[in-house]
Amino acid sequence: FPVTIGPDSRSRIAENKLSVTDAVSWIHHGNVFYLFPEKPKLNLYQGAAEGSWRSITHQDWATDATVSRDVFKLWFEEQAPKDGRYAYIVLPVMESEKQPNKAPSSSIVILINEASLQAAMDTAIGVGQAVFHEKGTLSIPSLTLEADKPCMVMWRASANGIVESLYVSDPYRKAEKINIKVNGRTIIVKMPIGDKAGSSA
Repeated sequence: FPVTIGPDSRSRIAENKLSVTDAVSWIHHGNVFYLFPEKPKLNLYQGAAEGSWRSITHQDWATDATVSRDVFKLWFEEQAPKDGRYAYIVLPVMESEKQPNKAPSSSIVILINEASLQAAMDTAIGVGQAVFHEKGTLSIPSLTLEADKPCMVMWRASANGIVESLYVSDPYRKAEKINIKVNGRTIIVKMPIGDKAGSSA
């Protein structure tokens, strides 16, 4: 697939070439837009790569046999940007025969992006997600979420801000319960244990 870099829609990356790109606001590849609100410096590679499935997974079906495939790789520079923050949005789009000259509008809003808490929301459908790396509070208009432990939270809110559904998970797979306050009201969430630890409740 051709690679298009915005805002200069004429830019493309040739196969088997590594490119360092500055001040990128979006990249299009294979009917997927990658949006970068903070216009970071990126590394981009498109071309052949070799490896084995065993090097990335230890499932029974994985072998040590060498596999060669064309790949598309996109990653941030190792040097952290200002304040050490990264942000990007992945936006699948309808297939188009024309080379894009601008990125589509997105209803996804980054609410907070800090070391202890990240959160984003799709305002078109009222769904938000937050990652609490420690005990903390997320405060946005019409909604305050408090977590007493590290966890991930997903919620759906109505147009007037009422939370209609809430899901909580513990990626560390340790908590038996997590207390979540929604606009001051405490919800005690019993977390899955055993083989299901880490899944949502």
